[in-house]
Amino acid sequence: MPHAATVEEIVAHGYCAGCGLCKSIAEPGQIEMVTVAPGRVRPAVRTPLGRNTQARIAAVCPGITVEGNAKTLEPNYPGVVDAAVGPTIRCFNGYATDEEIRYRAAAGGGLTALGLYLVETGKVDYVLHVTASERAPMRSHQHVSFDRTQLLKGAGSRYGPLAPLVDVRQRLDQGQRFAFIGKPCDINAMRNLAKFDARVDELVPYMLTISCGGLIDYVYFEAFLARHGLREEQLEEFRYRGYGWPGPHYARTSDGREAEESYLELLYDHPNSTQFRCKVCPDSTGEQADVSVMDPWPDGVPERNEEEGWCLFQTRTSAGDRLVADAAEDGYLHLEAAPTSDVRYTQPHQVRKKSGLFARLFALWLKGVPLPKYRRMRLLRAALGMHPLFHWRNFRGATRRLLEGGNRETMPGADSVADDHNARKEQ
Repeated sequence: MPHAATVEEIVAHGYCAGCGLCKSIAEPGQIEMVTVAPGRVRPAVRTPLGRNTQARIAAVCPGITVEGNAKTLEPNYPGVVDAAVGPTIRCFNGYATDEEIRYRAAAGGGLTALGLYLVETGKVDYVLHVTASERAPMRSHQHVSFDRTQLLKGAGSRYGPLAPLVDVRQRLDQGQRFAFIGKPCDINAMRNLAKFDARVDELVPYMLTISCGGLIDYVYFEAFLARHGLREEQLEEFRYRGYGWPGPHYARTSDGREAEESYLELLYDHPNSTQFRCKVCPDSTGEQADVSVMDPWPDGVPERNEEEGWCLFQTRTSAGDRLVADAAEDGYLHLEAAPTSDVRYTQPHQVRKKSGLFARLFALWLKGVPLPKYRRMRLLRAALGMHPLFHWRNFRGATRRLLEGGNRETMPGADSVADDHNARKEQ
């Protein structure tokens, strides 16, 4: 079966996740990340890429290559592997014991607390994650944190597009140990890179992630501003979540005007749009991470806003399991044991998405669309537990999307303007 083999094909067929790893793989100046309509980050090829460079990029691109975590295939793996939500050693409900982190974060402050524990105990030199751009706070960029103050700037969800891996190989050249907090597809990219660059496993001992609902286009948040008579260039602060659990969408302009809508308002009254790659994602819960952290709402939806947040910790590797336990022992986390089935219970939307992927990929195959390479992701096993009508609806929806061109994107031109909102902030 055909597969996308070049950056141009990956973008054209809608498989680009916008992580920026291709820019790091290419030679300096060959690729720049740019923002394109309706608000997505994509690679613009400035100068022609050689055959070897294209092959290296295709081999590590998480848009077209995702493999199950090899660490969970070891004979003595201490956990269980669920067809839909992947490997799990243990689950805990909990939150950050630091009250400010817990309040400002999107869901109990679990990821921020783990990052803080890693840097304060010297297990890593810094944490690579994302935070709001100071010049354009609705947008996000890559960020490096060495202490609590810097990590706190990254607390809270960042739902918009961003490219956190634009210089990851250059960071590996520096020889410092760092933890990486990113989306599941970003973790996929790092695991792919580790197969070709041994420094990843040596210098990035911890990879932490979220349960991801898809990368929402910026046009959705521009519409939020427009409903309140605001424009992006007027913003001084923009929050997607946090300051409560889940917390509201919040905007404040430089002249003091404010806008706010609840999580449930946005969820039900204003449906969002996501890129095609998210529609065929095999790993929304972060199977390749050491630890996944997610909202523990029953059936995946909050009943109301809470002042104090909670999160569900899903430890996936032995290193991740020790990290969570040690952080709790040293007072950074409050933990309460939870059954591993809680991941399915609190993430039913992710279970449905994974279970319907086999039918959606079958629709792509019938239409002759180049397929991504998903290995050891248990797609057929996840599909077997669902009713045939469920698969028909997934197949029909994917076919309609293809007929409407929903998977097609235009490759940015070589003269496209670079997206400086996603550039690395100088420390």
